[in-house]
Amino acid sequence: MVDPGGDAPRRLPHAAGRGVPADHAGAAGGALLPLRRHRLLHRPAPRFEAQGRGRRRLRAVRPPGAGALLFALAASTLAASALAAPLAAAQPGEAGGQPSEANPAEDGGQPSEADPRPPGAVQLLVENDTFAGLDRWFSHHHALGLVFPLARVGGRALELRAALGQAMYTPRNIQREEPPARDHPFAGHLYLELGATLGAPDHTLALRLRAGVVGPAAGGGPTQDAIHTLLGVRLPRGWDTQLPNQAAVDVALRGALHRRWRLDGVDLTAALLATADVGNASGRAGGAAGLMLSVGLPARAAAGFLDPTLALAFRCPRLCAAAFLGAAAEGVWLDLFTEARGLDEPPAITRRPWRATFRGGLLLAGRRAAVRYVHVRRSRTFSTRDDVHPRWHRWGALELLVPFG
Repeated sequence: MVDPGGDAPRRLPHAAGRGVPADHAGAAGGALLPLRRHRLLHRPAPRFEAQGRGRRRLRAVRPPGAGALLFALAASTLAASALAAPLAAAQPGEAGGQPSEANPAEDGGQPSEADPRPPGAVQLLVENDTFAGLDRWFSHHHALGLVFPLARVGGRALELRAALGQAMYTPRNIQREEPPARDHPFAGHLYLELGATLGAPDHTLALRLRAGVVGPAAGGGPTQDAIHTLLGVRLPRGWDTQLPNQAAVDVALRGALHRRWRLDGVDLTAALLATADVGNASGRAGGAAGLMLSVGLPARAAAGFLDPTLALAFRCPRLCAAAFLGAAAEGVWLDLFTEARGLDEPPAITRRPWRATFRGGLLLAGRRAAVRYVHVRRSRTFSTRDDVHPRWHRWGALELLVPFG
């Protein structure tokens, strides 16, 4: 057993029926080495580069930071644009430049510069703490989604959203093969998300089902290796201790209210959001509020700053822009990634029942695409006996919306 107050390493349970060769017995008293250590003997040899007559490990290169991720996002942008191009070409009326119909009911009876008939969209979301110069805890998340308009119900737009995403969680020190017991465990999460959103000028409702897998089957380790290789930094070494394979299913409900005021060509929008998540991976409920200054955007675009899954599709006939500030608080009664269910020796950390989050972001949109960046600052999701970790975590979220239809 591990002393909760110590730094003893965590080890995966011994596999049944696997023995340790006698020639690997320890020198002291002939004690056998733990199986966890013997797995290292069968790992591929680390990469080396020649230097004179000897060899040395490849040196770590400091990450270029957000620039490299922006470069990677640019490549992903081309892929998303290529995916959306055939869908946009299927709408000749749009390509022919026919004017859209104005909807006087939009935003309290005043016409909006954005097309009130929301098109579909390809959505690419990349969240990474490298944007904030960090590499810990909630480390990376990316998702590729499609938003399809279904119908208009009583002046409200009904949309279907489908997304495939992956998230990775790591401790602060990712270079230890046996992470310290008082830190977040390694975990990967691969999921498929289906949801429906009902958007109106003054409110937005969304219901979402997310089903996936947590553990080695989620591919978190290989994905993070690929990202670190792209950035030119050392590869993480502790993924052998990640959470075991298990299903993760959650149902989420979102409800947002938004109100807009026009101020000499600039719109001020206030948004309130209520959230609830129930499942075997997450259990939480909370609320959020924010203010958005914008030019040419519909009021419902403010909800997308508070929650990316509420990013309803829209198209601006000319350049639109927005700036946003928001805050959120939530109570948490279940967190699979912090509680580390499935490990024989879970980390000596405790899930925090309350979390606070602050967001600030910018958006630029045109007729063919919209780009949004949100900087997130969230209180730590767990606590330890001595609380040696920083109180806050930070990351950036970069989102691309390519409308079609």
